[in-house]
Amino acid sequence: MKQIFSVHQATSRVREEMLLEMCFFIASHGNLVESYDIMTSHVSADPFKANPLIVGYCGLMAYLLWKEEMRKGEEVATPPIGDKESLDLHGEALNGQDESTKSRDMAVKVTSLASSALIHLEQLTSMMPQHHCSVGMFVHKHAELLEGLGRPMEALNVLLHYQQSCPKEINANRYVCDHLRAHCPADIELRMHHLGVLVQLDESCPDVLELLDLQLHRDGSSSHNYRNMFETLVRFLDYPCNGADPKGWSLLCQIQSLWPEYLSSELWTSRLHWWRKLNPHITQCHTHTYTHTCPHVGRPLPLL
Repeated sequence: MKQIFSVHQATSRVREEMLLEMCFFIASHGNLVESYDIMTSHVSADPFKANPLIVGYCGLMAYLLWKEEMRKGEEVATPPIGDKESLDLHGEALNGQDESTKSRDMAVKVTSLASSALIHLEQLTSMMPQHHCSVGMFVHKHAELLEGLGRPMEALNVLLHYQQSCPKEINANRYVCDHLRAHCPADIELRMHHLGVLVQLDESCPDVLELLDLQLHRDGSSSHNYRNMFETLVRFLDYPCNGADPKGWSLLCQIQSLWPEYLSSELWTSRLHWWRKLNPHITQCHTHTYTHTCPHVGRPLPLL
């Protein structure tokens, strides 16, 4: 395949497709290093350097190799947990080696791979306005790399830039929410803002529960807020995939106890009967009263 690629006379687009296919084939057979070497040998030349997929996959391969080297470094630094024979074998593997040289070589390799991944993924970011629909996976890995290097604010900026380039892309908004949850848990206002944007795009996503939980602990006794929360949660529970989530029903109970006006809500009365059929966990107790048996705690949660 490599020989065919080197001698094949074809248009620029065909050669770009051939390069990608060849590298995918080699990587799929367990030769990620060779695939990466081939990709890097072409990515800076015309016409390949203008192809966002080639630039992106070059950065992605460097990122995957960086993660693998980081894992190897942890394994070398940490003796295996096991019997005495396993520990002796680990010690013998290190004996006779210049540990400082080995550590230095590994550090150089890790730094080189991280640098290569950053260069290509940042180059892809600069191409984003023209190719934003196809780069989400690469942007996500770019942010993960920055997080791994201890640069979470830079990672957030990368994710926000991507979100602003494609505001209707669900994953673009979800990446931002995931990052804020992991690295900015105390910034409630910012988390709620981005969760609200995500929920507007996908009212069935599990992030609805996180948003409502934050709102319940922040908003206090506001009838308007309770009404909005109630309507958001009801629409979330309309989806069969969410009907078995005990947290959703628990939140519904909390909101109902804080906003008794839900009884006259058309959104609620229209669901009294068909929700029972959609969610087998709901059982009728008496007229217009239902409970939801939570499968995880085995007790009914009153809905009315």
